[in-house]
Amino acid sequence: MDTKPPLKKLKQNALQRRLSVAIAGASSGARILGAHAGSVFKNTKDKAAIRRESIAKEAENFTAKLGELKGAYVKIGQIMAMYGDHLLPPEVTSALRELEHQTVAMDWSTIHAALQQELGDRLADLAIEKTAIAAASLSQVHRATLAGAERSLCVKVQYPGVAATIESDFATVLQMLKFARWVPNGKEFEDWLQDIKSMLVEEVDYIREAEMTARVAKLVDGDPRYIVPSIVKEYSTSSVLTMDYIDGAVVTEKRVTRLSQARRNALAIAMLENFFVEVFEWGLMQTDPNFGNYRIQFRSDRGHPDKLVLLDFGAVRELSQSFQKALQRTILAAHLADRDGVIQGATELGCLKSDSAKTVQDSFADFCILLMEPFKTDHTATPSFALTKRGEYNWQGSKLLKRVGKVGAKAIITEGFTSPPKEFALIARKLSGVFTFITALEAEFNASPIIEKYLPTK
Repeated sequence: MDTKPPLKKLKQNALQRRLSVAIAGASSGARILGAHAGSVFKNTKDKAAIRRESIAKEAENFTAKLGELKGAYVKIGQIMAMYGDHLLPPEVTSALRELEHQTVAMDWSTIHAALQQELGDRLADLAIEKTAIAAASLSQVHRATLAGAERSLCVKVQYPGVAATIESDFATVLQMLKFARWVPNGKEFEDWLQDIKSMLVEEVDYIREAEMTARVAKLVDGDPRYIVPSIVKEYSTSSVLTMDYIDGAVVTEKRVTRLSQARRNALAIAMLENFFVEVFEWGLMQTDPNFGNYRIQFRSDRGHPDKLVLLDFGAVRELSQSFQKALQRTILAAHLADRDGVIQGATELGCLKSDSAKTVQDSFADFCILLMEPFKTDHTATPSFALTKRGEYNWQGSKLLKRVGKVGAKAIITEGFTSPPKEFALIARKLSGVFTFITALEAEFNASPIIEKYLPTK
């Protein structure tokens, strides 16, 4: 839980907010141009270094301004940091990642007023704790009890005015980026911007989130390894989401890391299987895999498994049938080290062009095949440090994500590489989050049985 002092209020004056960002953008652009002009008499290497330093400094200033204004501005910056690696200068995405820490809760009086406006007389039925148990860029969560029912709930409250200002806030951020000359021109960038705006609109739609929560709950019903909180419709609106409170531990807590190897392995397998079910069966994916969206509920006795508590379905995406099928083919081809199959699948996904150079195709195939290392049936070629003495895959010791990152970086700088579509960026982030979760559990197991059931039968 965040221990910082509560935020008194968002700057609600839309003109003031737009003006603040616009001035920041214009100032950044002017200073960058000034630094660039001052480098005219430097050698080429010095010019590049001066420009990078200037962009980095101004990106930090801009990020600080977004953080000060809070609300949708912070979320816009966070999403751009997550998915802008191929379209924004690295200095800008690096600075924007600092917005992940902008999670100061608003004061209770502001939240109470918002709840009163949304729930009216129904608010009297809820005894809500004034201190938030979690805070994010667009909302915060409070514990509550339903009067007369002894029912423990949590109430997710959207910050006032956030939904109404998304369009104008988004346009203002874009204007700033253009002032600072940090963004490219062209259809690819425009499409990317529209995708980000669509994600924002979906995340502030709590009616959609409630529907997605119920949908996933139905899909995992019957599997004792998962639990999804029930939505309490009577106390939910388009900007307030009330659900059952489910106690659980974050994966990094000591009481989790102290579990037996077998129990930690079982939790890791449940996490990984959830990803494969999303891709190969549901066509529905939770694309924000940060640790805060999962809890671990410990088993009541040896006859029951520990449970993964699945939370926050505002970032759930439905995969189109064509994308889902292409993704499946790419994953299976990478598992089988079928380079031609990987290249074909990547082309269908839009990550490669049909006329991409062979070096580009090979780099991307290397990336995908290495990512599937834990799923090998034969670990003869797997580095010894990635295996335990028993021959199990050592998810933490393998340093897989670090090694994959190096190969991916090489693929990106290869001439002719095409920036992946938004959907693939979401999948890559999801898989990275899943692997990080499993690494935090210090799991040791071979994952081949998880993928083999999806292989085509001969």
